Amino acid sequence: MKINFDKIVGQQHVKQLLQQILEGGRLAHAYLFSGSEGTGKLATAARFAQAILCENAEETPCGACKSCLQFTSGNHPNYMLVYPHPKAAKDVEKQSVVQMIKEKPYQVKLPWNAPQISIDSIRELRRNLGLKTFGHQRRVIILLDAHKMTREATNAVLKVLEEPPPDTYFLLISSDQENLLPTIISRCQLVQFNNLTDEDILQSLLAGGRGTESELRLVARMARGSMRRALQLVETGAGEMKEVGVELLRTAFKRYSEIAAYGAEIAGKYERPQLKEILESLILWLRDAFLLENVLQAQAEANLTNPDDQEKMQKFVSNFPQFQYRSAIKEVETGIRMLEKYVQPAVVLIVMMGKLRKYAIKP
Repeated sequence: MKINFDKIVGQQHVKQLLQQILEGGRLAHAYLFSGSEGTGKLATAARFAQAILCENAEETPCGACKSCLQFTSGNHPNYMLVYPHPKAAKDVEKQSVVQMIKEKPYQVKLPWNAPQISIDSIRELRRNLGLKTFGHQRRVIILLDAHKMTREATNAVLKVLEEPPPDTYFLLISSDQENLLPTIISRCQLVQFNNLTDEDILQSLLAGGRGTESELRLVARMARGSMRRALQLVETGAGEMKEVGVELLRTAFKRYSEIAAYGAEIAGKYERPQLKEILESLILWLRDAFLLENVLQAQAEANLTNPDDQEKMQKFVSNFPQFQYRSAIKEVETGIRMLEKYVQPAVVLIVMMGKLRKYAIKP
């Protein structure tokens, strides 16, 4: 029985493990899919759940059997999805989350502030577990963001995992394993997801027709191993973030009044997460310029994140032949940390630009 993982980005070791588990008929009653956000835990869990329930004995999920059709329509009676949401969540909000999980598992964003999995959700789950399965003998439950269970919910889930119903399989998903009780972890088989490689992200974006290779190579580098972040960057425009970052560098060599004005303008125009993306893109640009100055031309060109900006970078290298790239990059990294500590963005940008100018010595 071969599992069709065609929509899962990277994670070859996970695919191989799950394939071996299903082929060998060695299904454990509970699995913990653990790893950073955006690495494909939810997408893989949903695919694995559908494969477990699929009625096709050769390739699974087949997408054509009754079970698969029920699964894709969101009406499979033996598949349950538990996720954090407030008690007062509206039905339309919950339906939108379920739809998002089905259609865009790499981009799921819950529409509530700091939601939790409550004891009420687990009580409902336990009531459903007390019912007979329909047609298909197996039953699969996905617990999204399992680390966000309340204490009461955690204890209730623990009791279920200690004495699981027959032919029932739990897939717990967590990007914060440290906030799960050790007793919960000990009752699950751990499936560890690694950060995606730049190449995995790039090839997935190219296959989806999301842009040119040069544009998407920058996105893949900025994504830091997260497909979710990569897709966000495609939507917000990584190219725009880069141009603003380069303009911050240019402005650093102007009069202090212009530095202050531009810093305040950018801080007012972009939200804090976008400002971090701008600075991260600037780091990549500076690294490219450093390569052009310090590495053999052919080798440097082969490793550029921003090949379309090579002419601009060559000009910068010529104008500032003694630029202290390492110190400048550290300064931008400091700016990112200050943004994370909620220092006023305008202050962060203005101070950073004021220091960047000190790392250039014009001939």
